[in-house]
Amino acid sequence: MLVIWGAHDPYLRVEQAEIQRRTFPHAEVVVLPDSGHWPFADDPDAVGAAVGGFWEQVITRDRSVQ
Repeated sequence: MLVIWGAHDPYLRVEQAEIQRRTFPHAEVVVLPDSGHWPFADDPDAVGAAVGGFWEQVITRDRSVQ
């Protein structure tokens, strides 16, 4: 699981990202320092890099399992 969080989210504080880490210990949690509640709109390049890197890990892992 990938969690992307905006460090400056005024509605869901960044401390909630730490709760995600505890709740889903195998999740990758990425906190974007220049984003708010809508990271995909605030910093689409950083979101794209995080998603791309995550999928690369998933694909690589799945290939090694087969």
